[in-house]
Amino acid sequence: METNGDGRPLNKPGLYKQKETGVEVVLEETPGLGTPVIDAFIQAGFVRIGDAPEKSKVIPETESSKK
Repeated sequence: METNGDGRPLNKPGLYKQKETGVEVVLEETPGLGTPVIDAFIQAGFVRIGDAPEKSKVIPETESSKK
């Protein structure tokens, strides 16, 4: 397990939820910086509820495909 400079374990990437609002977000590590974004969301009351769902390929609808 990796730790921060103060000995706390690093926050893992994944699916996070804020209990009060029910808002869910997928958070990832920042290359070269680690987990500062995840740390900020945790300070705002988000908790990790699991791994991030698999990304699905979304094909945007174009004007020509609408016809």
